[in-house]
Amino acid sequence: MEYYQCGLNLWRSSNSIKSLTDKSIFARILYNIGKLYNAKRSLEQALYYFKTSISVIKMIQGEFHPDVATLYFDVGTMQMLMGRTNLAMQSFQESLTITQLVFGNSSEKVIETKLQIANIHDARGEHDNALVIYNESLQYMLSTQKIDMQTMATLQKIGQLHHAMGSLDDSVKAYLNLSSISRQILGRRSPYYVFILCILVSIRIQNGEVTKAQSTLQESEVIIKEFQQTSQNDISDEELTLLRDLCHLL
Repeated sequence: MEYYQCGLNLWRSSNSIKSLTDKSIFARILYNIGKLYNAKRSLEQALYYFKTSISVIKMIQGEFHPDVATLYFDVGTMQMLMGRTNLAMQSFQESLTITQLVFGNSSEKVIETKLQIANIHDARGEHDNALVIYNESLQYMLSTQKIDMQTMATLQKIGQLHHAMGSLDDSVKAYLNLSSISRQILGRRSPYYVFILCILVSIRIQNGEVTKAQSTLQESEVIIKEFQQTSQNDISDEELTLLRDLCHLL
C-alpha cells in the first residue's frame, strides 16, 4: 500500500501527467490502491479510487473501453456488499452496456454481468425480472456447453424462484436438471448432490408427487448409507447426520 501511495503522491505533486503513458500509469496506481483497500474491506476508500480510475481511463481510452466495464463491475460488486443495491444496479448496467458493445450480446462477460443484475432483482423481490435473466443466462451456458458451478448456481436460483412463485412443476424441472448436472460434475457421492435430492423430495411432496418423492428419498438414503459404510469419508459424521435429517424434515 505504501508503495502505491507514494507513487500516487508523486504524480499528484508533479506536473508530469501530460502524456497518455503518464495517465495510464496514474490510472493503474489508482486501480491498484483501490484493489488493496478492497482486499482490506475498506470499501469506501476502494470505491473512491476505482471511481477516480474510471475517470482517468475514460480520458485516455474513451467511455467504451473494456477496462471501464471491468471497473464498473467491481464498483457494483462493492456497492452490493455495502447494501447499496440501487447504485449497484446502475454500475452493473453501465458495465453491461460497454461489455455488450465490445463483446456482443452473447459472451461470458455479458452473462456474468447479467447474473449480477438478476441477483439484484431477486433481492428486491422482482422475481419475474430475475427469472427472465437467469433463464437467458442458462440457455447461453447450455448452448456453449459451459457446464460448471455457475450453471449449477443459476439452476438452483431458477428452482428457488419457481418455488417461491408457486410454480412447483417448473421448480421440480429445474431441480431435476440441477441434480443431473451436479451428479455429472461432482459425482453421485457428492454431499451437494444429496442436498439437491433432499430438496426434490420436499418439492415433490408439495406438488403431490408422493411416489416420486419416496423414490428420490430412497436414492438419497442409499448414498448416505454408503458414506457411513466407507472408512474414508469426504464429509464428517455431523454432516452425514445433517443430510439425513434434512431429507426427512424438508
